[in-house]
Amino acid sequence: MFFVQSFAVDEFYNHKSQTDNEIQIENAEVGDDSQNSLETDVVLPTGLEDDNSEEEIEILVEDSDTGLIAWYIFDGNTTDLINNNNATVSGSVDYIDGVFGKGIELDGNGYVYIDDLEMNSSHRTISLWVSPYKNNSSSNILSKHGSKNDIEVLLGTTNEREYFTQINVGNEYFDLSDETSKGSTFISDYDLITETFDGNEIRLYVNGILKIKRSASGEICNNDLPLVIGTNAYPAGSEGYFKGCIDDLRIYNRTLSSDEVQQLYNEAREQLPVDDVPDNLEIKSKKLGKDNLIV
Repeated sequence: MFFVQSFAVDEFYNHKSQTDNEIQIENAEVGDDSQNSLETDVVLPTGLEDDNSEEEIEILVEDSDTGLIAWYIFDGNTTDLINNNNATVSGSVDYIDGVFGKGIELDGNGYVYIDDLEMNSSHRTISLWVSPYKNNSSSNILSKHGSKNDIEVLLGTTNEREYFTQINVGNEYFDLSDETSKGSTFISDYDLITETFDGNEIRLYVNGILKIKRSASGEICNNDLPLVIGTNAYPAGSEGYFKGCIDDLRIYNRTLSSDEVQQLYNEAREQLPVDDVPDNLEIKSKKLGKDNLIV
């Protein structure tokens, strides 16, 4: 599931019996333009007129995950579902209930690594669900670096459950820490941590909400070290072991918008009883017109 910004509607007058507050999207395929639009057929709900007027309706859209270059769901393995950049386990690792199916559990004596995963240096997004244990010390959740002069990735958490990201952009070191993210507001004590970079700005989101941003112009440094999950990248396993669980790691070679980051968080709605849905999970009403479906 993912968020789609716009549709170019091929066929509008295709009626089927639907509920009054849903439409059905059919035959969607990803276009090759810069907006990642989809060419699609639209099935209107019963009772919606097929004129050129706009009507408020509620829709559910399935994203094409354009730009997703690596995806690890940790359902009993460390397989990459996108490009076969499968991860390797070192030390003590287990699989327990996560946000989506299973997640990977690290007890402070194990980690997972991915050999030289090539990432976009000018536009990227990294997103994953984490659940630090209460006895977790300040530690690295995800890292790819030798020193602060070549940090390609460093996402971590303190023993106060404050999340931070460190990165080297344009040969300059940046350290962003969110002191407002203490404690989880989500299922099974997990938080969704998302870092984005667009060539000009670094952003850190927690549970779909932008927590801190910093101007940073240039490209992210590249190194040939492994991407390490659960400890320091170099030398791997030297310090900073993470104690807790990690689920659904996604890496994109583009910058997800704030709405798309929120949509990643919203995906977990289906896993929760209605009474447990956090306040910032939203279902938005959209407008449908004859010439364009704006999402």
